Amino acid sequence: MNFESDGLERLYLDHRKGLIETAIEECAEYLDADDWMDEDVFPCVREMTGEWYLASVDVRREGGEVMAQIYLHFLGRCSEGSMSGEKDDYLGIEALFIYDSDQGEFCFDGLNTDAI
Repeated sequence: MNFESDGLERLYLDHRKGLIETAIEECAEYLDADDWMDEDVFPCVREMTGEWYLASVDVRREGGEVMAQIYLHFLGRCSEGSMSGEKDDYLGIEALFIYDSDQGEFCFDGLNTDAI
């Protein structure tokens, strides 16, 4: 976890539950699309195990705003040349949030994905 200051760490801890819940909900909605069932696209949901873990958290000030990045790793089954049933990191999804000081909460701002 990376926090620019102790104050930003406290802000994250105060909002951690909601940030992680929203990140999971947004990732689930993203992965629920029928497009990801085709084996010729990435990510292919059929290759994923449904397991994930919190890989990193970054909270910092950027251009006068407080930004939070929640990075989740999703596991997938290894390719055919490996041991059967072996799992490894497959897809990274970064959920982005911007803190709204008027509302006192983080607002979801989008997702970035990558193969890992």
